[in-house]
Amino acid sequence: MISAVSILKASSEFSAEHHLLDSIATIFSDSDAAQTKLTSLMAKRDDFHNKRRRAEAMEQENLSVRDQIRNLTVEYDVCEDVIKKLEREIVEQRSKMALILDEAETLKKTLLSNRSATRAVVDELAGLKGDYVDWSKEIRDSE
Repeated sequence: MISAVSILKASSEFSAEHHLLDSIATIFSDSDAAQTKLTSLMAKRDDFHNKRRRAEAMEQENLSVRDQIRNLTVEYDVCEDVIKKLEREIVEQRSKMALILDEAETLKKTLLSNRSATRAVVDELAGLKGDYVDWSKEIRDSE
């Protein structure tokens, strides 16, 4: 790229000022280098800020995830306690059911025994009825 200083050096009017023009060229060159470095540093700074913002966003997300994990852990612990309570209640209910089944079996045996006893009483009453009829007849006949 042709600079203004190169054009001035080529001009015969400024031939005596080459030293001054070289200094100006150096200043422009240094300024361009500084501007390039500044642009590079600004880009690096922007990149750093972007990365920092992403890191902060990720940290916020991590905090949110930690909160969710904490809440789920609390919920799990509550559910675990409820499950243990329900398991104890199930064991108690099964125990009660076993007692009720035992009692029902005893009542069934008692019922069958009472049926047999009732049949015996009914049979005895039927026999007594027949005897009563015979006794009544004998009493009437004897009168």
